[in-house]
Amino acid sequence: MPDINVPSQTKPSSWAEKVRVSDSSMRCNLEQMSRRPAGSILKIPHDMQLANVDIWHRSMIGFFVSYKLPFHAVQTIANRIWRTHGLEKTTVMSNGFMIFRFSTEEAVGEILARGPWMFGGKTILLQKWQPGFQFDKNKIRTIPVWARLQGLPFPLWNKKGLSMAASMVGKPIASDEATMQCTRLEYARVCVEIDVEVPLVHSFKVMSTLSEEPISVDVSYEWKPARCATCRVFGHSCKGSEKQVDLTVKEKRGRKLLSMSSQARALPRKRETSRCKFKNQ
Repeated sequence: MPDINVPSQTKPSSWAEKVRVSDSSMRCNLEQMSRRPAGSILKIPHDMQLANVDIWHRSMIGFFVSYKLPFHAVQTIANRIWRTHGLEKTTVMSNGFMIFRFSTEEAVGEILARGPWMFGGKTILLQKWQPGFQFDKNKIRTIPVWARLQGLPFPLWNKKGLSMAASMVGKPIASDEATMQCTRLEYARVCVEIDVEVPLVHSFKVMSTLSEEPISVDVSYEWKPARCATCRVFGHSCKGSEKQVDLTVKEKRGRKLLSMSSQARALPRKRETSRCKFKNQ
């Protein structure tokens, strides 16, 4: 009697095993944990709040206001202009934020001091990574900008004096080297943090023993982001849309009145239809 091969009973494989990557170098195993209850909230432990802090201290956050550049373009431009400064990695998040990681923390400060920077003809906002940063453009209430202070009295051309002057415009962050070393005296160039709820300062007064009258300092900005006082966010302004809506309403009302007026005039004179060509004349 011939032997009959009975197929062995094989254990059903899970979907995880079916999609398992055979090459172990292409994956990183996670810690084995029990599944959390559905609908529960995941709480980050205190000791994990600053995980990989060394990497993030060497990182810089960038984003465009009301604009988005493709990743390959961002990466190409960043590599071209910052590779010599120690740029190690460029990553782009789904919400448009970019993270640039450098070899040293000093490199980040150098890049920020040389700003503002433009990518593809568009100004990119850059700031040093800090704990608690929220990657949500609708929650950004402050933005760093470079301002030029013209007419600044000489006693303020030092670190403390520049900090005092910058505080009249926003929250002091930094100044460029030419300003700190007094090698360019046409204007003092300072980087300040402006608040969306506070109007921009275009001039301020300085009291000094050098003059009986207060000295006026003019303030200009190398770049000013669009800001909406209604929504209290950067990136757009509702004034333009409000004017457009108001204009559209007025146009519709005007057309309606004109139509009613034309009908009122046309009612007793229905035969004089040629008068309707007046607009084309």
